[in-house]
Amino acid sequence: MPGLRAISTDRVQLIRKMKSPRTIQQLQSFLGLINYCRSWIPDCAVHDRHLRSLIDHKAPPSTLLNWTEEAELNFTALKQAITKAPALGLPDYNKDFHLHVRETEGVAIGVLLQQHGSTYRPLVYLSKKLDNIVTGMPACLSAVAAAALVVQMAERMVLSHPLILYKSHQVGAILHNMQTQHMTAQRRSGYEATLLATKNLTIQPTASINPALLGVLGMADMVDNVTEHDCIIELTSSCSSRADLLDSPLDGGEHLYVDGSCSKPADGVYLCGYAVVSETGEIIESFALDFNSAQAAELVALIRACELMEGKRVTIYTDSKYAWGVVHHFAKTWEARDFKTIVLHCRCTQNSKADFRLVSHMCSGKSAQTY
Repeated sequence: MPGLRAISTDRVQLIRKMKSPRTIQQLQSFLGLINYCRSWIPDCAVHDRHLRSLIDHKAPPSTLLNWTEEAELNFTALKQAITKAPALGLPDYNKDFHLHVRETEGVAIGVLLQQHGSTYRPLVYLSKKLDNIVTGMPACLSAVAAAALVVQMAERMVLSHPLILYKSHQVGAILHNMQTQHMTAQRRSGYEATLLATKNLTIQPTASINPALLGVLGMADMVDNVTEHDCIIELTSSCSSRADLLDSPLDGGEHLYVDGSCSKPADGVYLCGYAVVSETGEIIESFALDFNSAQAAELVALIRACELMEGKRVTIYTDSKYAWGVVHHFAKTWEARDFKTIVLHCRCTQNSKADFRLVSHMCSGKSAQTY
């Protein structure tokens, strides 16, 4: 058909007649045929991901598969997608390209469009599995990663011509204002280079893909569950251990100072302990620990202070940057413990922290005595 790309009838019939694979080799053969046609399948990577999880790459090709009902559903979905595959348009480099991107089930999904008359015609369907690091990120950051990945894939056809990216997340705001430990500087700079520094790319926010457009694109079953939200607020709440955890002192409430230490004398026996001290210098708790790590002792001291003050307003001071970082950046899973805490990091060498240095010295001395 002039101006269109379609899968040949012979290839469609070949895939339709294939029976459910029983061995690794048969499944790999099927996936090879499917991936040759992935440009016509909107959610190819979603089904491909589930089927590839059945393959043991260390096993011989003749190894029997553990074929499940879920595998059969994904196998059937791919065969049906081939039979319903639409004809794709050829790119017209005198028109703007339009790219809709979404993330679902750990897969980045996109469709590249161009205006054709009064509607839009798909040029290619793009889908690829996101890496494990991205799938563990909050939804808004996963959306940024998915957008960057699909834009890179679309560039093979766009060839630096004007491209408009439609996204239901505030991609630009996230990259400009993001302060999170979920992403390395190298990864973030890569996303910035793709989404912010690409001259031919324009990002246009949108609530979701129009349902009518989904039907035209053959994606009517792919419901978008993204609700209206502020990405910055969502990231702030998802990256914090709990909503009421701050890094500045509370007005009123208790004030505790914690410290832990570990040393290894000449006899080779580790001496480890911790102490929790009140603002008045009262030693609330101190014990020896069966650890060989000062970081572990600092965490235990912090945990015990939280447990002792459960249900109370409390500001906890620690001189351990490690423990402070665990609470404020890495301890989302601690939310289930229902601690109500404030943890501050203070440098003992600063003159403005004389009171803290005094109490920290008492903590350190007491933790040393617990050996």
